[in-house]
Amino acid sequence: MNTLQFQQQSQTMSQRHLYTGKLLATLAIASVASTLLISGVYVFQSSLGWASGPLAIMGFMIYLLVIATITGVDWRGFLTMNGFLKWKSMTGKQRLIVGCLFVVLNVFVLGIYLVQAYQTYRRYKQLEPLRRQRKIAEQEAELGMIPRTEGNCHRCHQPLQLGAEYCAYCGERVTERPRICPECYATTLPDARWCPACGAQLDTSVLSH
Repeated sequence: MNTLQFQQQSQTMSQRHLYTGKLLATLAIASVASTLLISGVYVFQSSLGWASGPLAIMGFMIYLLVIATITGVDWRGFLTMNGFLKWKSMTGKQRLIVGCLFVVLNVFVLGIYLVQAYQTYRRYKQLEPLRRQRKIAEQEAELGMIPRTEGNCHRCHQPLQLGAEYCAYCGERVTERPRICPECYATTLPDARWCPACGAQLDTSVLSH
């Protein structure tokens, strides 16, 4: 991942609320449990008998608790679906229609929001090694720690940074790759001009390039 992609994803995450893994899992499990309870009561109401009422109330209470927790933590992100709904640019009639759909389809809205929250959490975890590496680099730069060097570049003869794959001055690859003969596919030295196995002449334009 390059710097631009890292900055774009970091900016996207900064605009969304970042849930902890435990809280996100709890909200997801609770929302699924409440949906199963409510739908199960209506489907099996005749077989459940007197227990259908308490189970339905329990399902609604769990669902309301999930909604209350989300609105208390990230009400702006939930009501706008993390910026998808542009309330300010809507007319009064559009707000009324979208608001009614928001309430009627609240279960689906909650599911979409939790999916968005999970995607944000996953991207945060994926970028964590890069953030840690950047923090270490910033601390080393503040302390004035100069990277150690080892050997010289075979092209420009400048010092090579320890562990580097490319020269910091000319961009030449530090680790030279062996050449492969196009006739017998034998491997030979990186700067070889003739195949040591079959004697075929190797492409010298690669070396000049």
